[in-house]
Amino acid sequence: MATSGQAAKKNEEAPVRVLIVDKMWGSQLLEGSKTWEMRRTACKIRGRVLIAYAGTGMIYGSVDVVDSKPLTREDWLMNVDKHKIPPDQLDEYGKYLNAWVVEEPKKLAEPIPYEHPQGAVIWVRLDSRYENYL
Repeated sequence: MATSGQAAKKNEEAPVRVLIVDKMWGSQLLEGSKTWEMRRTACKIRGRVLIAYAGTGMIYGSVDVVDSKPLTREDWLMNVDKHKIPPDQLDEYGKYLNAWVVEEPKKLAEPIPYEHPQGAVIWVRLDSRYENYL
């Protein structure tokens, strides 16, 4: 039986990352109409990641995370075309001032299930069985 330390190490070595997003934003990422995923913190991760819609336990596609940019509120307002949040929602979403820049969206023909660990909110790590879906 693996100890909690061994389980944590195995999870850190998992090669596939899944970004959890709300369906409304995730579908726009996978269509390519939304190229900035807005978050409160910067993203250090680069490369191909899977996209899952929050609360579904399903993976819908993948994107390439290529950059992370801190924004001012003015930047946020000038780039609505990239993040798709309406300007009149600045008060609600204005706390999300880090743009995670994504490219090369790839939507899966059919969503695939994955096991969502309890407490995971932004990222999930999966093993190499999911590499073919990147």
